[in-house]
Amino acid sequence: MKKYLVKVDDEEFVVQIRLLEEEEKNTAADKESVSESKPESHVETKTAPVSGEEVKAPLGGTILKINVQVGSKVKTGDLLMTLEALKLENEITAPCDGTVAEILITEGATVEIGETLIIINKE
Repeated sequence: MKKYLVKVDDEEFVVQIRLLEEEEKNTAADKESVSESKPESHVETKTAPVSGEEVKAPLGGTILKINVQVGSKVKTGDLLMTLEALKLENEITAPCDGTVAEILITEGATVEIGETLIIINKE
């Protein structure tokens, strides 16, 4: 899922966009329940500024494995995830000590350079 900041009439909105190919395939029962439900709104009217350390993708590629969960305690240098870029596996490590506050991507997701992957609340 990618987040974008959109400014309309001097008011800022965060918009989240997800590609359907990135989502897991639904079973037939799931598809029926999704078609009957209302579409999700991906627009937030107001958001607080990010209060933690943002871990950004150093390269564009595919997330192979996520090694932490929301709430995980991490130390500087701990392995957060593995990113495949240009046929090489790149380890993404924690830039600081803290707690994983938010994971913004999923395994198998394609990310772009500079995209925020994880937010860590510093200790």
